[in-house]
Amino acid sequence: TNNIAPESEDSGTGENMSIDDIEDVTLLYGVPKSRKQKALKLNPIYGLLPTRAVRNPITRSGTSQKVVLPYRVAATGFQTEIGLCDSVAEAAVGEEALISPDVYDVEFQAVTFPYRHPKGPILGHTIDLRITYHNGLRRMVFVRYGESLSHASTLEEIEAIYEAIPH
Repeated sequence: TNNIAPESEDSGTGENMSIDDIEDVTLLYGVPKSRKQKALKLNPIYGLLPTRAVRNPITRSGTSQKVVLPYRVAATGFQTEIGLCDSVAEAAVGEEALISPDVYDVEFQAVTFPYRHPKGPILGHTIDLRITYHNGLRRMVFVRYGESLSHASTLEEIEAIYEAIPH
């Protein structure tokens, strides 16, 4: 016998439920969805310079991996300081910059500025990394995962952010 009811019938047992019909994520994963947490406060660490970040992205998260990265640059006399990264990808980009002999300074979450979102409201955007080279050139780096770059809305938002970068 077939224990699964045909799609046209509903036995009331939820056998025909789709994943979209489930509002309580506990049913899906056994773990209740947690509400957004405040950023974790980093207390001073002996021997390390505090972070220069203007925004603290280090929160408890069940979906993204936040990174606290100790690093050294010429700009601080090679004293170890703390970098705060919103993702593993940001940390990887920062580490790539740090191994370049041409780089003088790397700042994580370096500057926040207003921009007009394509849907209208004025929002704040924090640059993921600001890299300064020994020759004085500065680059602001926006880190995004590849799939999101295939969406037109993401590209429109990036263009709006680019147009608003302070000079």
